[in-house]
Amino acid sequence: MKASFPCVFLTMLISTFLANRAIGRIAVPVEELQHSGEVTPNLSTQAWVVAPAVSHFEAHCRDQQVVLSIIQGSGLVFFPHMPSTNWLAYNQLTRQVIVHIEFKNEAGQPTGDTHTFQPLSYKKINVPFRTELKVQLISMKLIIED
Repeated sequence: MKASFPCVFLTMLISTFLANRAIGRIAVPVEELQHSGEVTPNLSTQAWVVAPAVSHFEAHCRDQQVVLSIIQGSGLVFFPHMPSTNWLAYNQLTRQVIVHIEFKNEAGQPTGDTHTFQPLSYKKINVPFRTELKVQLISMKLIIED
């Protein structure tokens, strides 16, 4: 049986179309490829100031959380931690975030510490919530588990 040119051409065209769709379904999304490894922070959103919480009463009565937006409205959320008197932070991102937090100690001297936030996790910041924080983004890293 002899196949005609239009029939062979049509069969190859359909096969190519179906193969491209199948490959597209199993390929790694572009966003994951772009954000694997270290990501340079956007300089326009590199540093923030978190104002101190006023009192225990106000911390209980109203929500005093502060969201430091890093990517599309998500980022680090700082809020007073009860029953302690320190700050608590939550990383909303699916990436590891490293920040440097500066504050004034009890003696009024500026001091700071670098903190690493794992993806989607809480971390206690050993600084009283009545203290103003200056937060500087150092880096973000997408963690790929094998």
